[in-house]
Amino acid sequence: MSKAVISTEKRAPKVEANSTQSRNNEKHRFSRTAKIMAGVAIAGGVLAGANTHQAHDFFNDTGFTPTPSVSSAGTEALITATDDLRDYGPSVLALGLVGGGALWLNRRRNPDGQLAAMHDITHQTSRRGRRLFTAGVMGLVVGASGLGFAASEGANEPIKGMAEMMGADMNNTPLIMGSEVLPLNTTTIDYAAVSDIIIKDGGTPVPFIAALGDIKNPDAKSNPSSAPIIAVPNAVIEKSLGVSMPAIENCDDMSIIVGDQLGVKVGNKALINDRSATVVGTVNQKPGLDRVGVISSLEQVEKCLYPGLPISGALALGLDGKQAELQAQVREQISPVYKADSFAGFEQRYKDFWDHSVKPPQMILILSSLALGSSAIAGMQTSEILMRRKNIGMLLSQGVDKKQIKRSYNIAAHKDTLVATGPSLAAAAVLAEVYNSSQFGIAEAVNVSAVGAGYFALALSTAATSVFRNRMIDKIDRAAELRSGV
Repeated sequence: MSKAVISTEKRAPKVEANSTQSRNNEKHRFSRTAKIMAGVAIAGGVLAGANTHQAHDFFNDTGFTPTPSVSSAGTEALITATDDLRDYGPSVLALGLVGGGALWLNRRRNPDGQLAAMHDITHQTSRRGRRLFTAGVMGLVVGASGLGFAASEGANEPIKGMAEMMGADMNNTPLIMGSEVLPLNTTTIDYAAVSDIIIKDGGTPVPFIAALGDIKNPDAKSNPSSAPIIAVPNAVIEKSLGVSMPAIENCDDMSIIVGDQLGVKVGNKALINDRSATVVGTVNQKPGLDRVGVISSLEQVEKCLYPGLPISGALALGLDGKQAELQAQVREQISPVYKADSFAGFEQRYKDFWDHSVKPPQMILILSSLALGSSAIAGMQTSEILMRRKNIGMLLSQGVDKKQIKRSYNIAAHKDTLVATGPSLAAAAVLAEVYNSSQFGIAEAVNVSAVGAGYFALALSTAATSVFRNRMIDKIDRAAELRSGV
């Protein structure tokens, strides 16, 4: 017994010594780590304080930039997918509403039927969280689906407004320009020669200038980055808008009509191409990303904004449908690059430009939202089946077929998507408010096309994620689940 005591007393100091050594080692490691961190911090400070452009360029500018070749087929596929969501979405939503209504009516008429019983089983736990999450994702898709549409349609508002002012038919009235360019890009014509051809053919020439300029509200903190400037003869403006902008001697007397988003009132001053002008009217026009439109008379714009600049183009009133004949004449008599088109064709070129600029990244945003949302929805569906394995095993023991169970959960999932459409409108409205207030020239609407696009996208996502849930149901072993419940 005494030996045991002696043995214990001899071991105690050894344990204490080991403990002390361990603490010392720990301190040493901490000290070494602290020194390393301090050295890194000092080195970072030296690099930050020194004029090391190479390091700055490497870490902040170079980074990792994937440089794949651009796929034109991929671009067109993204544009088509975006348009298809909006084109077919309303029809898919209508089918969903009809199907949902039919199922509801069936349960009402047959409260003891199989469909009603399976509905009760799939709704034993709250589905509110899933529906709210689905509504949020759907709201993102609804909001994103309208960006490309708002950009391309808005950019063409000045073109449509010009056609309306000049009394032109969008599809048939010929429009002669110096070359086939995008609207508002620089193009000039020999107006005297073009005018002679139009008059000889029995038409009435109407000249115009269409250009991109600059417009500012001098009292605003933020202004648009550019302004579509449309200039037509004063007689056209007087007749269509009831405002007179006659020729002037002093450019300080210049007057303009501007988009109401600029925030100026009639009588206020605005700066157009850094020249002061009096606002004599406002229009409700949203001409695309970060733009505010300007209308003025050809007489004033030629003198004060673009002195010496030839006319952009001419309208041939009274010669509807004769684009081909006019184009042949102007190319033969004036220049082989002249273009005779309609306002609709002019507008389509601008639409194509904005479609290719905005819709591919817009569709990638939609797909990213769907990927994130689908992953979460799949997780919720999987979790639901895991929690209800015993209940499903019991149903199987009672003779219910797995196909019927899967069908019931599929119906419940699509019902969740349909119910989520209502709350998604709130999310979409908030997003549209944010989009429309963040830039000039944007007017995204929450309409049937946008809501249909959101429902269509989430219905496809729900169908895809249901595959995982159905596979889990297929793997449920009735006997094993019943034994685990004993």
